Amino acid sequence: QCDWSSDVCSSDLNTFYLPESLGFDDQGLIAIYNQYDIASYAEGPIVLEIPYSEVLPFLDKQYR
Repeated sequence: QCDWSSDVCSSDLNTFYLPESLGFDDQGLIAIYNQYDIASYAEGPIVLEIPYSEVLPFLDKQYR
């Protein structure tokens, strides 16, 4: 499980940081990991989409 209120997430297997490439679209938060950030180069960039229902509790009220 990940605590999105911090910039570090961890599991039993490894620890990783949220990427510098973050943005929002109509569905929620988009996190883009470059090659080698969390997978092999062959996997290419990894896009993680987090729905607003999961993100809203952590956003400042002015951004909701």
